[in-house]
Amino acid sequence: MTGAPVHHGPHALASTDDALAVQAPPAPGRVPPFARRATRPTRGVGGLAAALGLLALCGGRTLAAQDFHSETRATRDVEVVRAEGASVLVSTEESFSGAADVAEVLERLPELRVRRAGGLNGPAFVSIRGSQPEAVAFSLDGIPLHGAQDTALNINLLLPEMLDGIRVYRGNAPISLGPAYPGGMIDFRLREHIPARYAVAASYGSWQTWKGLAAGFHRTDTTRTLISAAARGSAGDFRFYDTGGTDFTREDDVPDQVRRNNQHREAALLVHHEARLERWRLNLISLTDVREHGIPGLDVNQAEQAEGSRIQQLLALRARRNGLLDGRLDLNTIGSLYISRRTYSDPAGEVGLGLQERADTSLIGFTQADAALWLPHHHTVRLVGDYRIETYRPTDAIRAPQLEYATRQTPSLGVAWTWRTDNRLLSLDASTRVTAYHTATRGEATPQHPIGSTVTPRVTPQAGVVLTPVRGAYDRLQVGAWASRTARPPGFAELYGDNGSSVGNPELGFESQTAVELSALYNHCDDHVDLTLQVALFQQWRDQAIEYIASPVGVRKPLNVPGAVARGAEARASVSHRYISAGAALARLYTRNDSDDPRLQGNALPWRSPWSADGHIEGGAGGLTVGWQSTWDSPFFADQENRRRYPARLIHDLTVRYRPTFYPELLVALELRNITNEREATIPARDGGRTIQVPRPISDFQGYPIPGRSIYMTLTWMAGGSR
Repeated sequence: MTGAPVHHGPHALASTDDALAVQAPPAPGRVPPFARRATRPTRGVGGLAAALGLLALCGGRTLAAQDFHSETRATRDVEVVRAEGASVLVSTEESFSGAADVAEVLERLPELRVRRAGGLNGPAFVSIRGSQPEAVAFSLDGIPLHGAQDTALNINLLLPEMLDGIRVYRGNAPISLGPAYPGGMIDFRLREHIPARYAVAASYGSWQTWKGLAAGFHRTDTTRTLISAAARGSAGDFRFYDTGGTDFTREDDVPDQVRRNNQHREAALLVHHEARLERWRLNLISLTDVREHGIPGLDVNQAEQAEGSRIQQLLALRARRNGLLDGRLDLNTIGSLYISRRTYSDPAGEVGLGLQERADTSLIGFTQADAALWLPHHHTVRLVGDYRIETYRPTDAIRAPQLEYATRQTPSLGVAWTWRTDNRLLSLDASTRVTAYHTATRGEATPQHPIGSTVTPRVTPQAGVVLTPVRGAYDRLQVGAWASRTARPPGFAELYGDNGSSVGNPELGFESQTAVELSALYNHCDDHVDLTLQVALFQQWRDQAIEYIASPVGVRKPLNVPGAVARGAEARASVSHRYISAGAALARLYTRNDSDDPRLQGNALPWRSPWSADGHIEGGAGGLTVGWQSTWDSPFFADQENRRRYPARLIHDLTVRYRPTFYPELLVALELRNITNEREATIPARDGGRTIQVPRPISDFQGYPIPGRSIYMTLTWMAGGSR
């Protein structure tokens, strides 16, 4: 391909062969992504893959691309298709200069179902292609964020101001990110820099929602350091439609009930230092996060006194050395320590499981060595070895838990092979991981809660192929196919119960899944327009899938479902021009419960919307940018019997941003969420022998109602020159 750069080493090989990154054009005054991502230091394979993919996409057109300016958003989503797996890189820039939280950033992807347990910045959980939230793996720059204890990770665990982006793997994922999970992988990318030396932001809006941010960035010839502090909070007292827990009795309904005890406060401090020591690149990371919050109650129930808190600290050191053995060997090592302490206080027994004064302390120690070797004839071999140890200690001042202490040690070894043809027409990838899960528990043994030690090995292979029949200066077409076998162990919370809303099931076994996927991605990029079209088909067969059933008061219990099937289709299209950009995406999901119970067999799995869609349009000129976004989810069931249905939702958001041309250091953002105030809808329900229409609040995770119309304003000031 004319003008395509030539690189050596396995990282460059993996990216130029089979990576296609698609990104919206830059705003005026910024370095175009084609140049910016090629020149600034990147984080290992993932960042380099996106950079070189962009260069390869418009190879020979770099100078023309630099003349292509857009008044619309600089970054939205970057699609990457590689033989090791397809992914999307989601930008968090809107959160840096706006009010959006991590959940809001992710829920614009229709293949992800984001379910909230509160309002903005409140707990939120994600499902990828119909998985349970517990089946999704999470990492921070490749460092595991959860495991044996936090099986269902709150995706608002991190403030978005601390992040540079979020990479979502919907199926196959690189073996460096750990053992593959049935629900895919989400890798949070820590912020390494800001567009200026100093940044300050402040926001205020509905429900007394606020945020503050202060960040500073310093760089020398061999080092760069980012220090960022952020805080967010909200009273969370939005209004919702309260049915009183009785669907067929309208006399006790309260259309404008105030959500009580839904307040929260959170603060975070990030220190990210990078240094070059001869040919080594060292990264030192410290992330501290403190959160206090009320617990409003399950479903539409109201709690007055329940509250919780969380303190977490992450320390990590990464060392990378590229170009050993005459440029054929790259090394990457990681060592990290993650400590978390959570409290849960329910002195009045308002939330499900009765009186509790609980405190949980968990620790995750992690180390990894990753070696990538480039071989002749376009072969690459990668070896990854890592070891994780997790400890968990629960205490309760009211009643001692039966589990006193638990540990899980997870040694794992992975190997991957990739190959491409000389003309880059075909790329292949095959990898496997062998992982041993050694779990030990100590406490009071009962028939319902056995105590002891177990060792369970698992092998998780995956393979992929990418064909690139069209590769030109303006156009590229890729077709990929992937297959995988994944597994996950039940977590401590699933085995022994969690705070307030979940009881344990010590008889749970491993969940496993076989999955296949077919995807096609087309991109056209020239001096005036950037067009992207994508379609994907997938099917998953799940064995002993871990699903939850809920009691009438909302308390959940996990069970192994002998079999389940999920299949679906996804399509998206986007176009960017100088003054306008637009996009639309649609996802269709079909799920089937293959339980042995005839009452459940053939039913849809709960909490999954069969249809989901997203659309956005944005235009700008003269420093003013206006954007509109609409998201739609179809109705879904909240129970395995498919009796309790939750209504569809259609949410519209409007964002207006203004950067004065006479003072470009200042950015003003006005955000209107849920403009049409969608809070309640009527749905059909069976009442005896007849079908009637009953009102029900538009709800999320475990029936939590969503907020209505809200408005937020953010001021961001940056100074000190660009990075």
